[in-house]
Amino acid sequence: WDPDKIQDTQMPLYATGRDACDGIAYLNIFRVKEGVKATFQGISEDRELESAKELNGSFPEYQSFTDIRTAWRTRLEHVVDEYLDGHAEVLPVDESICRYCHLENLCRIYEQPAIRPDAETAS
Repeated sequence: WDPDKIQDTQMPLYATGRDACDGIAYLNIFRVKEGVKATFQGISEDRELESAKELNGSFPEYQSFTDIRTAWRTRLEHVVDEYLDGHAEVLPVDESICRYCHLENLCRIYEQPAIRPDAETAS
């Protein structure tokens, strides 16, 4: 969620979509051999909040969650402006993710044969 190099826009979009947002949290729950495991990521205006400590120190150049939200909004607006101006560069953060995506009909990544899943088996 680093504002300078956002890799996952979902939570920053949620945070910037409402003026009354003073924190965000993401909980990932999955099965493991022993049962169920959960991982948590969160960040809030209250930097002392125990549940938010994991990310609250991640962006030392920002003084508050409000500053981070402003940086997210600026970055996301820049991306949207580029897209509206016709710049839709195909530049995935991690190309291996594309192998598991089910949105291939909507994405231009598959125009690049080097990372198309069936390119590995093509002769």
